[in-house]
Amino acid sequence: VGFIAQALEQILPEAVRTDNEGYKSVSYTTVVPVLVEAVGVQQKQIVVLQKQNDVQQKQINDLKAALGRLLAQSQLHARGALE
Repeated sequence: VGFIAQALEQILPEAVRTDNEGYKSVSYTTVVPVLVEAVGVQQKQIVVLQKQNDVQQKQINDLKAALGRLLAQSQLHARGALE
């Protein structure tokens, strides 16, 4: 399991070494800190998105409840108009 040096070189060129014969190798000691930082950034983004999702879900639930009340009121008014 590992990285394809040519693919990684396009993203993180400082992590790829090329020897005198043109063979490429990956310096994992360079890659690991970048990956750890990326995971940390993504985790922060996940927390923000979860909070936004919670707020939006509450808004949806509040709107559903309000719609239910409005529908119930309109049905009561419709029944009253028919009587």
